[in-house]
Amino acid sequence: MVGRARWQVDFHKNRAIDPKYKLRYYNSMNKSEKQLSTLAWTRADYENANEEIPEELLEDDLHTEGELMTREEIDLWIADTHNTLCIMRDHDEKTFEKLYSDYVIDVHYLEELGKITPTEAQELVKKEHFKL
Repeated sequence: MVGRARWQVDFHKNRAIDPKYKLRYYNSMNKSEKQLSTLAWTRADYENANEEIPEELLEDDLHTEGELMTREEIDLWIADTHNTLCIMRDHDEKTFEKLYSDYVIDVHYLEELGKITPTEAQELVKKEHFKL
């Protein structure tokens, strides 16, 4: 998971610009289309997006990246993403908004998995935390 931070910004910038990266799923509960968290991607999703597959998923067809993350990896992901968002907020507001939106989706996915608590999720997505 340590290598994720190196490509995370470029990957998210590409997704913000190129619509082919907008993986979506249909939510049958409320009949709406929602953006899929990148942490909800399986190996097949990375292959379909023609993106580098994280090491954890190279030999796992069944799980998502979020499902395989340990608490230590989640804490590192949060810290790396927080730093990236703080820098982007000062340099490019449009890209910050897109990355922040993706981050919120990822945080709520981790909450759905039970990897973080609802209280943690609420605190992690507060925009005022993303200032240098």
